[in-house]
Amino acid sequence: MTVLTVGTPVAHAATPDTVNGVDCAGWLGTPVSGSAEWNAADADNLQCAGLGLRVLQESPAVAAAKAANADAGDGDFVGDPFRAPHRWAPERGSYEQVTFTDRDENTWPATLFGPRDARGGGPYPGVLLVCHACFPLPATTENVGLWYWAAEALAEAGYVVLYATVGGNSIPHTIDATDFFVSTPSTPTARGEFNPWWARLDRDRLGIVGHSGAAGVALNVGNSDPRFDAIVAWDPAASASFVGVTPRIPTMIQAADYTLREGPVPRAEKPVPAPGSKYTFFDAIRAARVDTMLVAPRASTHLDWTRFAGANPFGPSIDHGVYGEMVATYYTLAWLDRYVAASGAAPTRWWARTTSPPSPPPRPTTSASTATSWTGNWPAWTRSRPRPPQRQVRPKPPPADGAAAGTAPSSISVRSPPRRTATTTTIITTATTITTSAI
Repeated sequence: MTVLTVGTPVAHAATPDTVNGVDCAGWLGTPVSGSAEWNAADADNLQCAGLGLRVLQESPAVAAAKAANADAGDGDFVGDPFRAPHRWAPERGSYEQVTFTDRDENTWPATLFGPRDARGGGPYPGVLLVCHACFPLPATTENVGLWYWAAEALAEAGYVVLYATVGGNSIPHTIDATDFFVSTPSTPTARGEFNPWWARLDRDRLGIVGHSGAAGVALNVGNSDPRFDAIVAWDPAASASFVGVTPRIPTMIQAADYTLREGPVPRAEKPVPAPGSKYTFFDAIRAARVDTMLVAPRASTHLDWTRFAGANPFGPSIDHGVYGEMVATYYTLAWLDRYVAASGAAPTRWWARTTSPPSPPPRPTTSASTATSWTGNWPAWTRSRPRPPQRQVRPKPPPADGAAAGTAPSSISVRSPPRRTATTTTIITTATTITTSAI
């Protein structure tokens, strides 16, 4: 094992990322499991895992946004109040409520999201965002808009998104939603329906995304349905299983520090992943020689992907951290840009709403406040370029002068693989642990 350490630890000034004197964006170090240093770091992490919830509960802006939404007729919207549909469309993107009929003749609500010119531009790559928790059956997906943050971010980045209700962790209904998503007037679904945005969707470039139970659905459907090119699974539920699944397409797993049932709880020692759990999906995909990546935001809980959930039916806590949604958005876009959008010549996120592509943006500097660093930017630099088969993925080298001021160092551990196997890279940034495997 080769270990590269960049920079030297530095003190952090008081910032909004600090709670009770604890830096929630910085590096926790590498304490020995069970040591006093471990216990101190663990206690710090526990405080940070609830900071995001406390910020939202105490924010006057959040309260004002909810009140304004009610006045505007969006009072029933469940999700980030700043992402209510009337706030987002049409200024930042296109939005249309639709329905589709499953194989059992049940009608399900769904919503289409796209760039501002979704009805006149494209064709754009597509993403099926599976809503497993949209039950009891809502009249519209706005009743369970907890993942609208992702649909809107993807749309602004140049994707057409179908946010589809599937009634729990239903693989058949998810396939039915896919049928509707790719349908056209000349090739309607078996129920005679078609996607009203069919002309703006590139059916040859599709990704599938889901959280919790829907993450398990995405893993199953994405690997079995040849219409999909890539998967992003946000913190798969404990019920999610990889048994019987043959890895086929590039897959990103995002995993929380703390489980839904327990929430943030003390850990006297470093946890060991249970065989067959979501923490081992990466190993199964890597063993199949399929590109994969595991991202674990620091101090995150299962609800970092659903920050405005009002209750937890499976446990006592609705705590969540600060950076989970930002980290999830960044890496979801990077993965889909590389393995979905980059497989064709249609516009991608850098110029989804422009007439000609600009120069690539400058590489971001390391920043504790953004919870990203140079180590996380490597997928972004492949955007707008077709990917050759079995492309080797490597992190970009660090800046010559080390980590930026005000941040702690990053540690990179590279395990040299045996011949004819995938390359695995583990990256620990200021607030995120990332493991990649590229053939």
